[in-house]
Amino acid sequence: MDILNDTNFVTWLHINEKLQEQVPTYVKEYTPLSKEGSSNLNDNQWADDVRKWYPIDCKENTWMSAAYLTFNAPRLPYKKAMFDYVKDRIVKAADAYGIRQDVDDVIVKMALTYPQRKNYGLVIKQADGTLDCQFPLDTVEDVKQAAIYFDEYRFNYTPEQRHTIATGIMKQASEFGIDVDTFPKAVQTDSGFGIPDKLELVAEILDRAHLSKDAELSIALANIGQMICELPSIAESTEALQKLAEVISEYDKATGLDKRVARGKLLSAEDIVFGVSINKTASALSEAIKLDKYIFNITKLAALDNNIYANILGDGFVNNIKTDGKVDVIKLADELNKLNIEDKVALEEYIQSIFE
Repeated sequence: MDILNDTNFVTWLHINEKLQEQVPTYVKEYTPLSKEGSSNLNDNQWADDVRKWYPIDCKENTWMSAAYLTFNAPRLPYKKAMFDYVKDRIVKAADAYGIRQDVDDVIVKMALTYPQRKNYGLVIKQADGTLDCQFPLDTVEDVKQAAIYFDEYRFNYTPEQRHTIATGIMKQASEFGIDVDTFPKAVQTDSGFGIPDKLELVAEILDRAHLSKDAELSIALANIGQMICELPSIAESTEALQKLAEVISEYDKATGLDKRVARGKLLSAEDIVFGVSINKTASALSEAIKLDKYIFNITKLAALDNNIYANILGDGFVNNIKTDGKVDVIKLADELNKLNIEDKVALEEYIQSIFE
């Protein structure tokens, strides 16, 4: 984001490359501010005085903050109003230090490097008709950065927006072949890519029931927990699990527990309901495997006629899942997890059409 977060100076090298030796002499001769040194800055010495990003305590840091802000603009978690606020504080500091022209120049130069974006995790239509596009997802680096930013700022968004953003990140990760288990857990849980730990789910539900001061709502939630206790297994439909997460989320909002969730004092509804990573579960030889909307038993999938897989995924897929002529459960789980989302959807729909 800024010089303090650019620990390996990778972004700084890119900025220098874009500017082609147009960095002011006073910046070239300056020793960048360290995190230790930044601890002495007060709120009005940061352009982003909320997150403590983009120092503006001297002309050197002000110029560098202008460069970093505009270079990273497509990847920042800012809405337009916040971006404009931070930029305006940098420009005002530049006026005070007498380096306005230098700062204007670097802002223009960096703006010319913005790539044309097509894919975003979230697009919000503003009251004036303009679109607020957030979480660009056009490249592998975009997707990885989006996952990091989402984990940090997820509770700035509604549950519906979180689901949209996380699902978009997961879809693009599948397209690029990124291992989603390298992502923060929040990305998987908010996208619904997971299954519940039954004991943890029930315990969290009952804890919430005890925390609320609303007796009627507490009883209703406790009854849900009791019902889950009595089920032989948790529902296999992702849609059913999503509904359960929505119920818990609405309960949190109605009882004020959502504030504890946002502060990290309670797990979010999605973290509870989708808390067990499907990929990790499958790789550990669990019976659960997720394609698109539903969770399947991997042993039962291995017993299906090979032609089902061949018709949708080709003979090569069938060859990859066999050992000594027989379908290998481990190989099948591994190959299914590698599929892109379109192939998973097609396979799931084909299996459903056969057995309906």
